[in-house]
Amino acid sequence: MANNHSETESPDGFVKRVGRWTNDNSHVIARIPGAFSLFRTIYNKLYAVPDSDVQAAKALPRKRGGKIERILIISPQSWDTSRVEWAPATGSYFYEIWKSAIERYGPEAVSLHQVAPGDLDWKNKALRAVEDYKPSHILIQGEEDPNGDPYALTQFAAGLGKIWDGQLILLMYDSVYWWHIYKAENIARVYPQTSVHAIDRHPKELRKVLNISGPGVLPTSLETLRALEKSDAWINKPSDMSRLTFVGSLYPDRLKQLSKFERFGIDIDVNPHRRGRTDRPSYSEYSAAIGHSWATINLSRNHGMPSKHVKTRVLEAPLFGTVLFSDEKKMSSLMIPEDSFVYFKNKRQLAKKVKFFRENPAEFDALKARGHQKALEITNSIFWEVIESGVIAS
Repeated sequence: MANNHSETESPDGFVKRVGRWTNDNSHVIARIPGAFSLFRTIYNKLYAVPDSDVQAAKALPRKRGGKIERILIISPQSWDTSRVEWAPATGSYFYEIWKSAIERYGPEAVSLHQVAPGDLDWKNKALRAVEDYKPSHILIQGEEDPNGDPYALTQFAAGLGKIWDGQLILLMYDSVYWWHIYKAENIARVYPQTSVHAIDRHPKELRKVLNISGPGVLPTSLETLRALEKSDAWINKPSDMSRLTFVGSLYPDRLKQLSKFERFGIDIDVNPHRRGRTDRPSYSEYSAAIGHSWATINLSRNHGMPSKHVKTRVLEAPLFGTVLFSDEKKMSSLMIPEDSFVYFKNKRQLAKKVKFFRENPAEFDALKARGHQKALEITNSIFWEVIESGVIAS
């Protein structure tokens, strides 16, 4: 495969700074007319795709994705790099993806290839795994190259065209960030059978050459649910389960919103599972903090971005046994019916609805039961159903 870059070359400091600056300031840049196209041009200059790979891709056949018959899941993380154990109920995203795929398709239809930490030859080993397993589909995280090489994932995609003609599914956690969108487009330039599955929204900015599915939040396997029920964090319930909570990362815009709620008289317990800012609670502690709440709040803007998105918390709240109060309903209702969570537009409406449900516990309990039942039905399947309806049938 043609390559203008050495195998171990990393982008220089300037390129890294441009990427970080673009993502961190997207909430401002996104409001400037024409900025998206301008930064796409900048990205393509910084991460130029070899023209020989683009020309080779033009000769590749284009076809619909087809039914998932055999899927190869390439995991870019392991316990060594992420400090998250490869086991149920640990919060390992790709463990849950792998296990839920087995629960849905059966063990014979699912294969796992894990990238070893620091392995600079991971893409060639992954290509050999493709040749050996002969999957109909491959799923890999599309936002970051394993082990930090900014060109390896594009090189891997270009190499696929020489040995395979199945569907490459790029998983996106944060498609609101432009840098991630540009990366997916470049991968599709060298391997046309590329699709994007965004867990957070439906990224319309992606060029139409790409099939898109989303939002489709990350799955929680049935194995993990069974493990959580036996964990100490879940067994030892707090004496006070009447708290309205917010459980999540405290971005500056979220802190601003939470402060507004507090000044308006809305009492919110923020991250009750954390004992300090540097504390790293377990996944069972995180899930219990949500499940042992009276209700929990979802704030749908990431770093103040103009477009809203959904996170796995939308499904986790009813799954873990509480009620979701969310400032977004269009995408959330694609997963959880509107009669199974509480939507609020602003602080006044939030206060009003909290008061109403505090005073009407029967209605609240019925709403909670509906949400919990729906979440149990889809917890390990909604991720794959959205991929199948969005990517495969597109």
